[in-house]
Amino acid sequence: MWGFSRHGVVPDIVTMGKPMGNGLPISGVVFRPEVSEEFGRNVRYFNTFGGSSIPVAAGAAVLDVLEKENVQQRVLENGNALRAGLREITKDSPYVAEVRGAGLYVGVEIVKDRETLEPDRLLTEDVINDMRDRRILINGTGKSANTLKIRPPLAFDSADVTRFLETFAEVAKNRL
Repeated sequence: MWGFSRHGVVPDIVTMGKPMGNGLPISGVVFRPEVSEEFGRNVRYFNTFGGSSIPVAAGAAVLDVLEKENVQQRVLENGNALRAGLREITKDSPYVAEVRGAGLYVGVEIVKDRETLEPDRLLTEDVINDMRDRRILINGTGKSANTLKIRPPLAFDSADVTRFLETFAEVAKNRL
């Protein structure tokens, strides 16, 4: 569930925000006990807002849906299918250096050629715009803004993967 777990890291503090309430304002923080021990001993009351039980109920409902609908497994499977499809579509492209990511967070690095790996921001923007014209929103990211940032919602299912890949294949045929 947490990106840091892929790297074998156990953080001292984890903060959580907007997805927790599926649009309702709620956030959370989790500390390792030894980090929060002194704070808990010396500060008896702390909050930024008084809060409401409604966002708490929304947060609990989000956790219920994640568990009942096996969202983590679906994200893993659809993310793997998305990356595999993108790799297949771009395998012969001289303009795609790499397809990478985890879960449904995917990057496609666009370059002027695979030998020099020189970033191609303009081609990246063209792909983004062509996808937008076909009603699929993605963005650019990275130091040179030459990586397609593909980050669909958790509700993304296998039909969405198929639609995305079919649309991307059309764009790639003309651009990549």
